[in-house]
Amino acid sequence: MAGAASPRAGVSALATDLYELTMAESYVREGLAEAPAVFSLITRSLPAGWGCLVMAGLDQVAARLAALRFAPDELAWLESTGRFSRPLLDRLARLRFTGRVRAVPEGRVVFAGEPLLEVTAPLVEAQLVETMVLNAVHLGTLVAGKALRVVQAAAGRALVDFALRRTHGIEAGLVVARSAWIAGFAATSDVLAARRLGIPPAGTMAHSYVECFPDEAAAFRAFARAYPDDCVLLVDTYDTPRGLRRAAAVGRELAARGHRLGGVRLDSGDLAALAALEGDDGDRGALPALGHAHDALAARRDIEPEFATLAQQLDDAIAQARDAAHSLHGYLRRANLDPEQLLALDQRLGQWLGLARRFRRPPQELHTVLAQWRAELAQLDAAADLAQLQARADAAQQTYRQSADAVSRQRRQTAPQLAAAVTEAMQLLGMAGGRFEVQLQALAEPAPHGLENVAFLVAAHAGSAPRAIERVASGGELSRLALAIAVTTSQLGTAGTLVFDEVDAGVGGAVAATVGRLLQRLGRDRQVLCVTHLPQVAACADAHLQVSKQTGDGLPTSQVAPLVGEARTREIARMLGGEQLSDTTLAHAREMLALPAQPPGAAARPRKVRA
Repeated sequence: MAGAASPRAGVSALATDLYELTMAESYVREGLAEAPAVFSLITRSLPAGWGCLVMAGLDQVAARLAALRFAPDELAWLESTGRFSRPLLDRLARLRFTGRVRAVPEGRVVFAGEPLLEVTAPLVEAQLVETMVLNAVHLGTLVAGKALRVVQAAAGRALVDFALRRTHGIEAGLVVARSAWIAGFAATSDVLAARRLGIPPAGTMAHSYVECFPDEAAAFRAFARAYPDDCVLLVDTYDTPRGLRRAAAVGRELAARGHRLGGVRLDSGDLAALAALEGDDGDRGALPALGHAHDALAARRDIEPEFATLAQQLDDAIAQARDAAHSLHGYLRRANLDPEQLLALDQRLGQWLGLARRFRRPPQELHTVLAQWRAELAQLDAAADLAQLQARADAAQQTYRQSADAVSRQRRQTAPQLAAAVTEAMQLLGMAGGRFEVQLQALAEPAPHGLENVAFLVAAHAGSAPRAIERVASGGELSRLALAIAVTTSQLGTAGTLVFDEVDAGVGGAVAATVGRLLQRLGRDRQVLCVTHLPQVAACADAHLQVSKQTGDGLPTSQVAPLVGEARTREIARMLGGEQLSDTTLAHAREMLALPAQPPGAAARPRKVRA
């Protein structure tokens, strides 16, 4: 959630408390410097009314630990103090952080008594980084926690960080901008933070800008000319009600030029703005005046069509003014809240966020989660009736058994038909004397697919015993068997596309022609793709694609090109006679392509199998 960079790349290793170094001196003397140690960062308690904090500052922790080292001049200064021994100074000279850090992710809500960060490292390293780690996490987490409370109070409205002019230093301004962004702010006025951290920049004008012009209206118009599509006006430099009326006038001028006033900013004016919007007696405010003007134009739009556009612009202005009045009313209601009620509300909010963190759900989903869990609990209570559960299990088993028995009957009826049909097709596919069988093997226990396993057995030639198809069939035979099964069951399958590779391996002549006609028959009710090197198969296709490989710039590439007309004829001739084409091969190719498609029974008449 944070930006792309941290506010600062690293700090000097001297950015620590003196007692960290004096303890390190003792560790070295006592032989404890390299002992394993674990340091945990915990918030003991929170200010009154604070339900939680938001974790932040890990970017600086990471940067500081990565850059941890003592420069030669820093070591020389430490030696000059006379407090530290040569063994410690030698250890500091080679100091690098070699430990491990575990931390709550940035943006996560954290509570008192909960570990925020844990450093595991040799004792001397863990001790020396304590101060800089605390310094990095403290400010970021504190600001992010405060920013979260502001985000919650804003109730979904966009917030902009405007703290740079009040923070204690430029670097602190960057930390504040980043922490507010983590907590949910939408933008920052800090331009350096926008560039360095990737936070959207936002800003309008200051009082000094208004005072540089002859009057407030002139300042508004000048700013509107500079930013017609992103114009937010500061209206409380002199007189808030009058400033609002002038801003409204500039808004109408922008609307006439096809733009829209983005809004107004109240910085230091009082709540007289509310009276300016609504009027003291319901008739003298901006809203009633805008309403009267809108009604007057709307009543005359039949006379002058342009009045309809102007009335719409006034309608937009009224909506914005009403939003402003609603926000001011909300501010007045919040300003008079009882502190005890605020404290109670904050405690409830803390409990709400705590439950969200505990159950790892967004806070706004807790109500839905509770309703869902109540419904599940009711289902579990209803399911606790063992007799009812047993009855349902028995009914489910009976239903399964009826369905499984029906499937088994269909398998016993269909298996011989499928075996005979595929065996007949094998005789025409280069596997004369071969045999195909369907074996049904009863299972000891019912399974999701039924009461038996179905196995395909094949004998590739006469005199051989049928064995499992995956053990005896070659790649080409598997493709031809798949073709025979697909054609036999073509009216039962739901696959829209079938792909065959090596279906013509080891065959030629009449068998190849049979393969081509079977593929042609199969392609009548679905798409069939076949990779082939045989002209007898290619000539039966409805479309012919040529795949070629080329090498250019040292890299191989493949191309697929459709062949039609004479190009297809020449490719079929090349497949017949090689690269040297002759009148004979060309004539043979034209003859093969000119042959009409044979009826389904002319090549092989596979039987239909009922399922």
